[in-house]
Amino acid sequence: MFIRTFAVRALQPFFYGLYKLALKGMNYGAAAFEPKNSGEDAVLKMLSAWLPKNAIVFDVGANTGQFAKVVKTHFPKSQLHCFEPSISTFELLKEKLNGVSGVVFTNIGLSNTITSQQLYFAERGSVQASLNVEAGFSHSEEVQLTTLDAYCDATGIESIDFLKIDVEGYEYHALQGAAKMLAEKRITYIQFEFGNHQIITRHFLNDFHQLLSDYAIYRVVQNGVYPLGNSVFNELFPVTNYFAVRKDVLQSHKW
Repeated sequence: MFIRTFAVRALQPFFYGLYKLALKGMNYGAAAFEPKNSGEDAVLKMLSAWLPKNAIVFDVGANTGQFAKVVKTHFPKSQLHCFEPSISTFELLKEKLNGVSGVVFTNIGLSNTITSQQLYFAERGSVQASLNVEAGFSHSEEVQLTTLDAYCDATGIESIDFLKIDVEGYEYHALQGAAKMLAEKRITYIQFEFGNHQIITRHFLNDFHQLLSDYAIYRVVQNGVYPLGNSVFNELFPVTNYFAVRKDVLQSHKW
């Protein structure tokens, strides 16, 4: 009866406006903002109660250090590994974090294979650089890629406390490259971005649920995180951050 009464043509503008308002209220689309306004700062505040002061943090897709700066605010003694494949953006990253202690700069991207690939971007230092030619950017450069597993093996990293991934649609590939670390439960917390670029790479949130089956997944909101079920209603593409925590450590948390 409800559908017959309200799902009519005349009411569609009202419901569409209500729908967009609801998405904003659920923090969809906020990942496009700076960490202070996206909810990422709140996640780091939350993690400060759980992570060691000298936490090992990976910032994959570090760009010019927007997220890294906030990490160092909350975890000044952390060992922060910043990955940025673009040569020009990498130079800006080092400039912005010049003098910050405990940062390892790596001019390479993380994916599911060790290779080189074209990175497309609109301008130097752009936050929208992508490995996908369909992104429509006018400039490109050849960049080097490796896997998270290979990097950890080469550098002797036994575990990662917090892994943040923002690589414009290639988040799933980066997680595939961490298959060994994930299987051996050597990554505790993960934050990954999901949005319009996943339309190009043909990935759904269901793929992340399957790949991260040992993790509980949450949507990042302005003051923390909210549980995310594996439902068709959650397959939305406004750029949004998601948070995953290993299920075996959940019992020790107070949300």
